Amino acid sequence: MINISEELSNFQPIDIESVEQKIGSIPEDMKNAIELYNKALDEISNNNEDIAIIALKKAISIYPAFYEAMNLMGICYVSIGDEDSARAM
Repeated sequence: MINISEELSNFQPIDIESVEQKIGSIPEDMKNAIELYNKALDEISNNNEDIAIIALKKAISIYPAFYEAMNLMGICYVSIGDEDSARAM
């Protein structure tokens, strides 16, 4: 079985400014998705995995290729005991 706390600690906030310095300007939808991802990480640190999942769903709907958000949502599902949803992610 995985250690959920350890897995969650592997996810770090994304600094939009740093990303833009490396690759140039990024689209507004990607920025919005990153902001939601970072919000989800804050919610997780406050033990609000349900709220984090909502933010991650929004992030993925805005930017469907946001695989880091998908991975994080899978770990959130495991942490609330929803292994079927975790597998789907």
